[in-house]
Amino acid sequence: MYLKSKEIIYEKALTAALDILNEGDRAQVLALIAESLIAEGKLVEGGKIFTKALTVIKKIDNDRVFKVEALTIVVESIGNSKEFSLKEALYKKIFNVGQGITNKSLQHAALSAIISSYARSGKLKEALESVDSIEEGWFRAVSLVAIVKELAAAGEIEEALSVVKRIEKVHISRVSALLIIAEALSKQNDSVWSKKLYEKALLLSQKIGDSSDKASAWLEIANSLAVNGDLAQALDVAENIHEPLYRVRALVSIAKIFNAKKNIDKSKSLYEQAIYVAGNMENILFKSRALLEISEALADNEDFEGALDLVKVIEDNYCQAEALVSISKHLADDGEFDRALSISRGIEEDLFRSSGLFAVAEALAYSGNFKKALAVREEIDDEYCKEQVSVALAKAFCGMGNFKKALAVAEKIKDKGCQAEAFLAIAREFKN
Repeated sequence: MYLKSKEIIYEKALTAALDILNEGDRAQVLALIAESLIAEGKLVEGGKIFTKALTVIKKIDNDRVFKVEALTIVVESIGNSKEFSLKEALYKKIFNVGQGITNKSLQHAALSAIISSYARSGKLKEALESVDSIEEGWFRAVSLVAIVKELAAAGEIEEALSVVKRIEKVHISRVSALLIIAEALSKQNDSVWSKKLYEKALLLSQKIGDSSDKASAWLEIANSLAVNGDLAQALDVAENIHEPLYRVRALVSIAKIFNAKKNIDKSKSLYEQAIYVAGNMENILFKSRALLEISEALADNEDFEGALDLVKVIEDNYCQAEALVSISKHLADDGEFDRALSISRGIEEDLFRSSGLFAVAEALAYSGNFKKALAVREEIDDEYCKEQVSVALAKAFCGMGNFKKALAVAEKIKDKGCQAEAFLAIAREFKN
């Protein structure tokens, strides 16, 4: 009875997935179902559904970006499988799909995603051999960085450094690769070699011509140093970033670490510094984006008053609305439902208001307050957000072990993508 019932629920998820109109979304949901089945030992069934997903992707026009997006999700699901023989066969199929994309830029993006997944699956030899199929420098570099990451994690430092040499000499990805190795050496307590690689990354970043790429590289260096505990050096790098948006991001990142270490005064000082930098930016959109990111960080630290004060000075309406959604979500997650609701209801932009209300309804569902979650659902204008509340309710009932109610909710969902998501969640958790 148990197996039969579980299989029926998977069948419902599959039926809903096959009815999804958007091919990219259909392929992605099929891949998630296949991944779940394989994890439960259903190799044949999972393999067949992966093949269905690839067939859907093949039919998408070659110049559509979402073909690559769908392929990337599918390859990630394949990579998550622990069944190596099945995975190898699927990788061959998906590589052929990637090579069949006629738009060269999209083809390289697809192949890069596949090769990166090869690397994460431990197929480093195959990944390195496949890199030469990518001509475009950026995607080639991204693939090589993924390989470096896996080699460094395995302690193969010399091999990782040899792969770095295959990345263009003055390239932001080369900086990323050096930082990955530096972090790995730091974890091995080899601080001398790690420090040398940080110095090398800084020197290399100074030669990058594009100002945004250079700022991005410095941000990455500052973040890496901070995570590794060298906060003084991280701050020195952050304060010398010329692009203000990237400087704000670095300061916020370091402030979060100080906050986590309970050094509240230093964290507060860095947030104030970030606000000052953002306030002096001339470009309204970049300024608003910077203030939004600071507001989100403050909300994450449960400084809701500080976050709301910043919202008042955000000039771009969409950034302001996004900040309010973030604050509502954090408040709801903390159980402050009435305050979260009040903020969400006050958002002027329709889609963002729906997103805020969804965040509150979702938190209510997971807290077990189903009646109020349903009441909030009725306030939502956007149909997709409304359907996502039903998905949250189905998952919440699953968490309680009430599969009968979870299935009843899932059956009523009209959006096929949302319905498939709900049925899949139930199938994964189902116990007779």
